Amino acid sequence: MRKKKRTDIQHKILCAVLLTLVTASAGAQTAPKRPQMVVGIMVEGLSQDYLDLLHNHFTDGGFKRLMRDGATLSNVDYGPGVDAAAATAIIYTGAAPSVNGIPAEYVYDRERRRSRSILLDTAKIGNFTNETYSPAAILVSTLGDEVRLDAAGTGWVYSVAPDPAQAIIMTGHAGNSGFWINDHTGSWATTTHYKDVPRSISSRNYRRPISTVLDTLKWEPLLTPAQYP
Repeated sequence: MRKKKRTDIQHKILCAVLLTLVTASAGAQTAPKRPQMVVGIMVEGLSQDYLDLLHNHFTDGGFKRLMRDGATLSNVDYGPGVDAAAATAIIYTGAAPSVNGIPAEYVYDRERRRSRSILLDTAKIGNFTNETYSPAAILVSTLGDEVRLDAAGTGWVYSVAPDPAQAIIMTGHAGNSGFWINDHTGSWATTTHYKDVPRSISSRNYRRPISTVLDTLKWEPLLTPAQYP
């Protein structure tokens, strides 16, 4: 039941962002205007219960707007055992794992007799990482691919995520680049499958590595603990 809620709200958030950015209504006589920006947000573990409890703390232009103006898909069942990578692939491709090629983030490699990332690709090289990944395992077109195709390659598609699987799945095959945090160095990493590495990313990795700020970083909640239900 908990996994079902998680994937439900993930789908809800993405659909809400996409639909609220389309300016023309479905009943308009003219062709709908293409949105200038599409933002996809995946929040792992965010259940409907949390949204209800924290509703009064949200701003009108944030989650309240998504919940008020967005579309909601109820009773979505992706099946048992869906992890974050598989859920992301389902939402960004619109296809089931048996079709999109991403049943889970890790699969068993019979030749090596051990588990490996579903996105492992030894033909590629990592940028700012020794990890070798690519979107080759994704068997269908993704939302990022369609954005690039619709704009004849002139649109920009980037993604940022804590781990490589979600970053690559959200970027797709034809996206500009997807970045994740290298667990060993703290640098922003990507794969040579993507040819676009903005200078700001390289500059931050070189000039301000995580090792120089790690002892000064401190996470604090936005509100005082007593204000949270």
